[in-house]
Amino acid sequence: MTRKTIIYYGIPLAAVAVVIGICAQSLFWTIYGLIKNGFSPALLVVQVLSVLAAVLLVFYFIKRLVPFCKVFYYIKKVNDFHYSVNMSNRCLMLDGAPGTGKTFSSIYLACYQSVLLWEELITQYLLRMPYAAKYKDEYDRGVSDVWVAYKAVYDSIMFYNENGYIPCCYSNIRFVFQGKEPIPLTLAHFQQRKRFAEYNVKLCDEMAELLPNTMRTNNGFKDTLNVNDINNYLSMFRQYDEGHMILNDQRGTEVFKGARSVFNVTDYLIEQVSIMPPRFLKWLYAAIIGRLKRKGINTSRKLTDFLFRLDALIKDIGFRRFYYVRTVGAEGRMKNDKEIHSYVLPCDVPFEYDDRARRSEYKAKNLPLETE
Repeated sequence: MTRKTIIYYGIPLAAVAVVIGICAQSLFWTIYGLIKNGFSPALLVVQVLSVLAAVLLVFYFIKRLVPFCKVFYYIKKVNDFHYSVNMSNRCLMLDGAPGTGKTFSSIYLACYQSVLLWEELITQYLLRMPYAAKYKDEYDRGVSDVWVAYKAVYDSIMFYNENGYIPCCYSNIRFVFQGKEPIPLTLAHFQQRKRFAEYNVKLCDEMAELLPNTMRTNNGFKDTLNVNDINNYLSMFRQYDEGHMILNDQRGTEVFKGARSVFNVTDYLIEQVSIMPPRFLKWLYAAIIGRLKRKGINTSRKLTDFLFRLDALIKDIGFRRFYYVRTVGAEGRMKNDKEIHSYVLPCDVPFEYDDRARRSEYKAKNLPLETE
């Protein structure tokens, strides 16, 4: 996922190394000529210029080497984040103001965990396959219920393989990962009216939209939502389907309390900052756009396509650092950690999503623009 960043910062380094090699070769042959043919003013000038050029290029090489090494430092930070995800709890809740990176981080985690869960599901299926007949016989004789678990794993694999969605991933926001979209996540899943497949990660974006704080509404609305069934599932989802859950929202107080009470880790995102952006490419893009603005017209489709590709490349190079404050403990027993933490993710991610995917829900989207 960091290939473009490595190439962007590695090409200048390689080019400078080649030029330094050429200068060194020139210096060698100059010295060889002086030794063989004696003193020559022309050769001496060439030697002095080669030495000066080599020294300057060495300093420039060192200057370019620093950001190149930083790339691998931040790659390590990304891998550290992956490790912490592997070792952390199955529940994660992200809060924060708009634009702090909740959706981006949630989708990244969902994609990463879905790959791990799919591998684990296949592993469990293959390990149990030789004993399938034995499990079925023991279940029929009332000796063991292992067949139930094996059958659930088998059904889940068939379901994931046949439905055309991302394996092991449910979500209420659309995105594309490995050419597929996640399985639509609905309120009926939490109400236990729809069954989750085994080994899944559930991404609930803007949680208050799907799981509102029903304690603020009338009893009739609560009865319609089957609150007891939702509470039961949120408390037991690990036992029910071996799942993970990632929730995010910017309106923390409006989230269903049953969800808050079972999540022992809440990260409040403060801001996100860009790390190691491609400054030259950004300058090039700004220069071309500035020229177009001065002309006031653009008739070149090729130039437009080039700028689109350049803009996409700029967005894929570098990293993002997310700053957050962690709250640990279920609702009513929360302890706020005053220390500001951070994690790093690459800009070049294997998924695509529209950060304005909910624009279709805007009730005034089809109204005319007016001032009064």
